[in-house]
Amino acid sequence: MKVFLQYALIVASMSLFFGPALLTFSFSPPAHSVEYNNKATVLLGTIGAVGQVFGTGFFINNQYIVTAAHVVNKMPVVRVKTYFKQEIVGEVIALDKDRDLAIVRLPHPIDIKSMNIACSYTARGGDQIYATGMGRAFMWSTRFGQIMRDMTVDSPAVIDDNEPMFDKVIAHSFLMEIQAIPGMSGSAIQNSRGNVIGVMSIGGLEASEIGFAIKAKHLCEFLETNSISYN
Repeated sequence: MKVFLQYALIVASMSLFFGPALLTFSFSPPAHSVEYNNKATVLLGTIGAVGQVFGTGFFINNQYIVTAAHVVNKMPVVRVKTYFKQEIVGEVIALDKDRDLAIVRLPHPIDIKSMNIACSYTARGGDQIYATGMGRAFMWSTRFGQIMRDMTVDSPAVIDDNEPMFDKVIAHSFLMEIQAIPGMSGSAIQNSRGNVIGVMSIGGLEASEIGFAIKAKHLCEFLETNSISYN
């Protein structure tokens, strides 16, 4: 597989342009916001081609969950575990591989928090963001970072020919300084106001401290195409 050198160059060039502030900053959402996010975030489990696969999802209303398509891995059902330790079997009702998005429906509505989506948000370099998800051994952990650039404009085509899906995913994304580690895929990316502005997708591989998130406008289009209501 070809090395993702151009992504590493993006990181370096953005660091030079914005200076040290790009990589070091202080940002923390209100404590009540983090607590709310925990309640709206779920652990997803399914059986993949190489064993147990875990990822993150988040409620967009009291019955529907959004996650990354590669998390559900073509499975018709997934195991959903809420912050309150409820375990429910959810049905995967929609999948968009090009935008790495999926919708999971619970068998019935539950009393749960849901997140607000900022459909019209425009990704801007330097905007402060955070994500709550299942980071390796740390469940419901929050990570902080910044947006680096919108990948829709002049996205570099550097993906191996054997992995054409990644080209399409990146073309719908923004680059961020939050690492897309295993387990965090499908997390909601939120801005300083607590609104969802993206969905965590894939990592930068060679540049391990970066990741890509599908932009909120594509998530809203996906939900509307499937007649799913959201906040």
